[in-house]
Amino acid sequence: MARIFALRSVLRLAWRDMCRHRARTTFSTLLIALPMMALIVGATLMTGAPPMRERALRSIPEGAQAVITATAVKRDGNPFEQPPEGASIWMDEITQQPASEDELKRIVPSSDKLLPYWDSEQLIAATATGLQPGQVESAKNSSIGGTLAQSGTGTARLCEAGAEALGMLLPKLSEGTVPSNADEIVVTSGLASRIGADIGDTITLIAPPFQGSYSTNGRIAAVIQNSQRAWRISGIVADDAISKAWARDGWMSGMVARDGGAGVDRHYLVVGDKPITWRQVKKMNLLQTVAVSRHVLTDGYPNASERYPSRIDSQALLQYAVGFIVAVAMGVALVLCLVTPAFSISVDQSRRTMGLASACGAGPRDVRNMFGLQGVCSGFAGGVIGMLAGIGGIYVMAPSVIHVDVHEIPQVIPWGLLPLVVMTSTLIGAFATWMPARRAGRMNVVDALRDRPDGLERERYAGKGAGKIALISGPMLMLAACGCAVASMRVKVSDVSSPGVLPEGSGTSLVLLVAAIVLAMIGLSRLVKGLIVIYGAVGRSLPLSIRTGLRDSAEHHRRFVPATIAVVLTTALASYAMVLIGSTLANDRSMELVHGQSHVILSAEVPVNDDTDRMVVADGIRKLGDTASFKDHQPIYALAQPDAESTMNLTGKAYDDIYAQYPTVKALLATELHCEVNERQQYGQDMASAFDPNGAPYCVNWSKSYEAVGYTGLSMINMDPSVIIMSADAMRMTGFPNAEQAARTLEEGGVVVGNAAALREDGTVTLQVSHRTLDDDGNSGSEHVVRQSVRKATWMKGFYPLAMSERTARELGIVNLRYVGDIAALDHVHGWSAIERLRKATSDMPLVSMTSQRYQYEWATDADGAKITLAPIVALGLLALTATVVSLLLSRTQTIRDMTTMHAVGASPGFLRRLGLVQAMTILLPGVPLGMIAGLALGCYHIAWYRRIGIDGAWLETVPCWQLQIALAITVIAAGSLSAWLVTSPPRNLTRRTID
Repeated sequence: MARIFALRSVLRLAWRDMCRHRARTTFSTLLIALPMMALIVGATLMTGAPPMRERALRSIPEGAQAVITATAVKRDGNPFEQPPEGASIWMDEITQQPASEDELKRIVPSSDKLLPYWDSEQLIAATATGLQPGQVESAKNSSIGGTLAQSGTGTARLCEAGAEALGMLLPKLSEGTVPSNADEIVVTSGLASRIGADIGDTITLIAPPFQGSYSTNGRIAAVIQNSQRAWRISGIVADDAISKAWARDGWMSGMVARDGGAGVDRHYLVVGDKPITWRQVKKMNLLQTVAVSRHVLTDGYPNASERYPSRIDSQALLQYAVGFIVAVAMGVALVLCLVTPAFSISVDQSRRTMGLASACGAGPRDVRNMFGLQGVCSGFAGGVIGMLAGIGGIYVMAPSVIHVDVHEIPQVIPWGLLPLVVMTSTLIGAFATWMPARRAGRMNVVDALRDRPDGLERERYAGKGAGKIALISGPMLMLAACGCAVASMRVKVSDVSSPGVLPEGSGTSLVLLVAAIVLAMIGLSRLVKGLIVIYGAVGRSLPLSIRTGLRDSAEHHRRFVPATIAVVLTTALASYAMVLIGSTLANDRSMELVHGQSHVILSAEVPVNDDTDRMVVADGIRKLGDTASFKDHQPIYALAQPDAESTMNLTGKAYDDIYAQYPTVKALLATELHCEVNERQQYGQDMASAFDPNGAPYCVNWSKSYEAVGYTGLSMINMDPSVIIMSADAMRMTGFPNAEQAARTLEEGGVVVGNAAALREDGTVTLQVSHRTLDDDGNSGSEHVVRQSVRKATWMKGFYPLAMSERTARELGIVNLRYVGDIAALDHVHGWSAIERLRKATSDMPLVSMTSQRYQYEWATDADGAKITLAPIVALGLLALTATVVSLLLSRTQTIRDMTTMHAVGASPGFLRRLGLVQAMTILLPGVPLGMIAGLALGCYHIAWYRRIGIDGAWLETVPCWQLQIALAITVIAAGSLSAWLVTSPPRNLTRRTID
């Protein structure tokens, strides 16, 4: 009972101290709340995904029990492992018949019925074709070209279904009526405006020649190619964002029936009174059928044991573990170093009060509890405020970052994390006050009443000894951290492991990673402590204001060391974010070829044939001439390839004869590379050797190999985009540093390579011309080598794997080329504004596609992207400023007494202001440079881990973004100095001491 009464007194004293020092309490609470808010918002934006269950539910039309897609995936006895929300992508076999309607009827309830519908790929929509509603004709290439040459054309996708299914699939009409017969159609307002049509007008949809691209509709584009049909518009759906149409079945469904339907995915609505259960869905999965059921998504959602197991990539899991360790270490250290100074000052502020309490009978435990309870209350309050602010931040940022609607936001908020955040903040508050509370409990009563440092404290920090020890131990600990970091990168980690399990050897590496970060943080704190403690000894010959400020920092090191470490960590965090953002964008650049600043590539959005595509591009260049001035434009080509439709039924010699007409060519590596053949893992040439002429190629995981790069702007399938056919003038337009040299090489009959490992010392490469063959079992066999040729070559970093002139291609026996588009040079080399205008103008031209350089800055793709990428950097920079200002404000509450004394003995306001600036500089000058160095080191270390793991690229470059780094350092020091000048100005009423 006595302890309870004593605790009541302690609580009363703690509450009185918190209320009396409202500024300190407010700052400490906010310093806990801000990181907690950032944690909640960051966790949501990085791991939050759109609510797939709700979106899947919305994909089921009102009145339907389920939506079924019978895929053309090959049946091998294994089920199609889909989540309850459905599947987004799969690989169809063009010769596989999907599950029939009869097979599906044996699984769905007998009282339910299946209503089929069909979805098309991209079609050409036009109004002036001369066809009458209901009229169907063959669409020859010449007629398509004539249609595209006229105004009133665009692109659209068609949904075709029977009357009952169409009524369910159609969105609400804004005007007009639902199609009453097969000759009527409903379109979106976006499509109607693009082609200049209205209700009652005739619209023609044209299926262009098949280009070899398959999707989740299977072979539908190949089946309906070169066909066109006309309808009368009966209604319009208010949707300007998409170009889509809905009509009665008959056109696509009729052609699929005549074709036989192999490889064409079938879509059905399940309508009836009985729901589709998860057990029935899994039975359909055995038929390679995907089903999204209303009952499964609402009342019958399967538990984890009933769902198919998730296959988590082990390398991705390792990358997540590294990021999690770094984030947790930085977050905990940041909060502790932001909050601890507030309570360290609290101990100094309340020394005489605690001395009086101890003299009146309060024991060391009571004094400790008085400060510990303040930390618990501040931590809890900070957690609650941070939680509420985090939810508000999610509502502000989630719609634009993770693309969710406002009504979906409650489903992406990590509700389970919120109580954990409050609990963590409470523990952080308690832990942050543990050292100050412990020091308060051991305080000497007489020294406290006389308001002077403890005798033990004076002895411990007398002279330069303690500073020297800290200065020596800090770098030694940091060297140990570097050793752990190097060792963590040297430990061998397996490339192959079971899904969802960390690769073998990664456990040791992660332990060394944790040790490196912890030792580095302790070393930094010891180094800062040594610098500040030694201030008083090194400033004896300096002017009085500087000497006094340095001595005050040394004597009150428990206040200045945590504040300086807070500046170090916040600055390091901002610097680290810059390295991470710059390196991520550099990695994206290395994974996308062709990115010069002075040109754009214009191509046809819906390819038809060479002549038609040239006409579309030429018309686009003519129309875009009003938006940007082009100096010149030149065509570029790629090697033509037969599409799968023309070869799927061929065998033996017939297959070989077709592909012999479409040979491919590649530049062989100067040093032959033999990679391991492994059923579980594919290997290829490392990317570093392709970008470094002095590098030796070696075998790496396929995901980070040079063969995995993408070919920006070349989306057609029936061509080989790894070989570009272009003129010397077109090469000069690319804007690459050595474009002129590459152009002369093309003129001399040589080639341009993007793979540095293919270039020999004498400046030549070996070209191998080959074509595909079938083996005796009817499977794709080895490449049949036709010829080899040695050519002069120029290496161009970041370019396509191989480029040559048309004359050189014909000399190699390559005669079948496919027109890609035109490369158009802008008048101004740095025409970013012109490119932005072109991109906006091209979006209003549905038949023309534009590809251009997207990476305008080291830290952002363009001006709009900079708003997103710079946001965390700006936020962390503001956090560094906030930490500095708050530390100065807290220090000011303690220095008022000293200023009063100095003012009483004749110190001028200017002297007091200079003293405050010196105290601020003792925090800023060591804190900002050390923070920059620490952030750069951590960023480089993190990128080294990414490079080692190899997820999402090879991470060849570490980009610090030096301009932003320098701007950060200057801004923090300048703004901190300005803040110090403002907040450290002497008060007007320095007449009495009111601190106790």
